[in-house]
Amino acid sequence: MADFIIREREHRMTPWIFVTGVTAGEILRAESEGEPTLAEEIEGIMETQLLLSTSPRITVKDFLISFNKPGEDTFAPVIKIREEEEPPEEDLFTDISEGEPKRFIVIEGAAVFSRGKLAGYLTVPENKSIVKGNEVSGTVNLEGKTPVGDGILIYKSHYVTVEDNVVDNNEHAGVRVTAEYRYDREDDWFATNNSVINNEITNNYYGVLIQEGAEDTEVEDNYYEGNTEDEKYDY
Repeated sequence: MADFIIREREHRMTPWIFVTGVTAGEILRAESEGEPTLAEEIEGIMETQLLLSTSPRITVKDFLISFNKPGEDTFAPVIKIREEEEPPEEDLFTDISEGEPKRFIVIEGAAVFSRGKLAGYLTVPENKSIVKGNEVSGTVNLEGKTPVGDGILIYKSHYVTVEDNVVDNNEHAGVRVTAEYRYDREDDWFATNNSVINNEITNNYYGVLIQEGAEDTEVEDNYYEGNTEDEKYDY
């Protein structure tokens, strides 16, 4: 497949690349839910991956570069078909008839390629990001140019786990999970399905700061010492 893409000069390198378990025809015959065309629907879904993080954003060029590096695994987003039953239509002169199922696309999870072959798939939880094993110390706010002195900032992100880090002596929060970048602006975004677990968080103003839009963040089993306030829920 990779060789065919490289050799065929008509292939562009900038489009998104996908892996699917159905035929290309089935994907192309799917209906668009929120956009005039299926192409615009796919582009819109891939743009939202910057916030949802349920699938990697990989172009053809990105895929080929990674695919051809010895010893490096390669990932690609998975596109699927979701069927949705139409509500039955009631006719005054006939029996109620069942509607035909509509078929829409879903982009979630990742396909993993190893040693030139498809090795398996990652589901949405397995596809999440991990911030692990770091030592973060001494972050300060430089005249408003940094996010107010946070050690680890999870901003407008989803499915991120902050685990087994040492976070010490930061001017504001040791770990901050938020949908708001600065205090003087409110955004209609969310940061969902994130976790802050098993970290050593010491000598910050806030140990962990959870703000509006990130209410479902899991905060468990962290060690706190010397913070002005260990856990602050600001929403």
